[in-house]
Amino acid sequence: MKLLYTWINENETGFIQQKGFHFDIHYRFSVIKSSNDSQYILTCENLPQYVDLWEEKVIKGLTAIVGENGAGKTSILASLYSGGLYPSRKETQEEYKEFYRHEYQRQKKIVIIENNSDIIIVHNFMPGELINKTGIYEYNVNDLNLEEYTKIAELLEKQTVIYLSNSNYAANFNGCFTHGKLNSIGLTPNSLRSISDLFYDKITKKPIEPYYNNSFIVLQSLLRKSKTLEDFQGICDICYYNYLSDRSLDKASIAPRQHVILKFSFDGIAVLINKNKEYRLLTKLQDDSVNSNAHDFPKTPIRQLDELLKLYGKFMSSTDLKLRKNAMFQLALNLIFEMSYVWNHIDWNDLEIHSVEDCFTVISRELNHCKDLANTDKEQLDYYQNGYEEILQLFSLIKNCDAIQNDVPHSDMAYKTGYVLHYDKDASTYKHFCESVDSFARSSSSFVLKYIRIYDTGLSSGERALQNIFSWMIIPPHFDEYIHRESFPLRDDVMLLIDEIDLYMHPEWQRRCLKTLSDELTFQHPGRNIQIVITTHSPLVLSDVPNQNIIYLKRRQAHLHIDTTRNKNLTFGANIHELLKDGFYLSNSLGEYAYEKIKTVADQLIYLRENGDNMARNTCVNYLPIIKMIGDPLLRHKLLSIFYTCYPEYSNDNVEEEILRLRLLTKNLNSVSYNREAISALKDAIKETYNALDTIISEEQ
Repeated sequence: MKLLYTWINENETGFIQQKGFHFDIHYRFSVIKSSNDSQYILTCENLPQYVDLWEEKVIKGLTAIVGENGAGKTSILASLYSGGLYPSRKETQEEYKEFYRHEYQRQKKIVIIENNSDIIIVHNFMPGELINKTGIYEYNVNDLNLEEYTKIAELLEKQTVIYLSNSNYAANFNGCFTHGKLNSIGLTPNSLRSISDLFYDKITKKPIEPYYNNSFIVLQSLLRKSKTLEDFQGICDICYYNYLSDRSLDKASIAPRQHVILKFSFDGIAVLINKNKEYRLLTKLQDDSVNSNAHDFPKTPIRQLDELLKLYGKFMSSTDLKLRKNAMFQLALNLIFEMSYVWNHIDWNDLEIHSVEDCFTVISRELNHCKDLANTDKEQLDYYQNGYEEILQLFSLIKNCDAIQNDVPHSDMAYKTGYVLHYDKDASTYKHFCESVDSFARSSSSFVLKYIRIYDTGLSSGERALQNIFSWMIIPPHFDEYIHRESFPLRDDVMLLIDEIDLYMHPEWQRRCLKTLSDELTFQHPGRNIQIVITTHSPLVLSDVPNQNIIYLKRRQAHLHIDTTRNKNLTFGANIHELLKDGFYLSNSLGEYAYEKIKTVADQLIYLRENGDNMARNTCVNYLPIIKMIGDPLLRHKLLSIFYTCYPEYSNDNVEEEILRLRLLTKNLNSVSYNREAISALKDAIKETYNALDTIISEEQ
């Protein structure tokens, strides 16, 4: 499936009013009102002469939306993301008629898609309100029975819609929606919170029943709520690094590579629980009730947890300091704590633990003991058995790895525990670690990933933003593995919406980002059909997009306006300065500060040349250094010519400037391919000129 065209009568904010948007270059649809304003006429023009350079392999088309700030670029993406084309409701109650009249205006829409080479029009206009003159078959959802509407709704849902943006201000794109398969997912710094919650729900096996009656559920809920976005992002990064190990990237690719040094550790369970606001609140309520002496406070799971934390604290204070600072010991002890709390079989006063291996002995003994008990919950047993296997797998990988170097003693609170993996020093261990974390993330549950902490890898803000794009993009293809416990796979057809694709990118990254994006999508999604819609402020990005693939927007009278005057511009491979002016609605391609300075210099020099004013002459004589620092050679030469006309005593300084200008002109003429005889003669003349000037300068010296 591919979206060809959508017409929106009115979006939620009212900024889009009766506008149609094309997402395929071979058709141009038009919706116009009839002469009496009571009907809309839909027409179609075929454009077979256009060649879509962005229709190959996995990519089935790319549309770029550009325009000034506030022109409505994100509003279009929001409408595409929300989707939906619903039957118009007929309300008979008088008091609701006005409400549903406005609802109808907001929901009135036309969607034209291509499905298996068939073009289909779907709309929800009132009967007789839309006159279809395209010759293409149409479905009016208001005329369909339930079975027919269900089929059309399923057809419109054939594309999974993915919204991606690095902006912290991307609103209304939260979470994800599933309907048999993954329908839509928003990947932004804000929406990642709900994705993170789903991930931790999965790996902690969050149950549906209320948590306060069950120790296991209490503990998992508290731990899950202690996890941060940074924790989840760290796991995403490691999964992406594992993906990169199977990826042979071209040297010119801007896609991130494995970070050379990787630092990680494991949070202590007591730290995570105590920083949980809900736990602190419940503990306070418990203490207040006990102190009131109103009644005997029952031994709830929260009270049991509070007592166990005190025993745990006593045990830790008597344990060797160096062992306490061992990250692997901390992880294994977390598992002992959980089993102790849930099953209540371990006596902390009798525990003899002097090494990580001693922890393994305790864990193994407890698991074997619980296997023989008839009342042991099998799901909990499997969860902790799996956690033990994860720990053993990691321990075999990293037991010989370097520890994080510290300049402070073990007793200092600033002491960092954890391990360092050097890709250059031991690529095999690095890769196996990433592979293990990725495997844990795809599993139906994980003990280790509740506690793992990936330290900041030292990325710059631009590198962080770039890595976000690629690390987040591996989530949708494996959504039912990474995020959800049920099977909600990505659909075969995908619409990828990327808002401000150039955000935080260095110009060289902007220049290469669409090529890299295309390569990555082709590699990640073999067999799928991906339609891309981007917004951008970058002329470097736009130079990769033919003009027929671009929607130009302007803001006019507080509403979105489509600028059709730009349709004849040639953007593909165009000069960046022309794109800046024509594609992005700049009055000129200079910075505003530079423009004002240069304009002042030019205006006053012209005034001096024409009027010979002494006051102006005293002012303009100071402009020579400013003129010489202008980067545009033609503009600089023009202003120098005026300056030397006004100040002939400085004309000797003009000789070297003339030589440089003529050499530049000669160099530029080398690239011109037409009228070569005339150009050759001109070059000879120019060479003779600057040779003569060189001779003059030499004689004067």
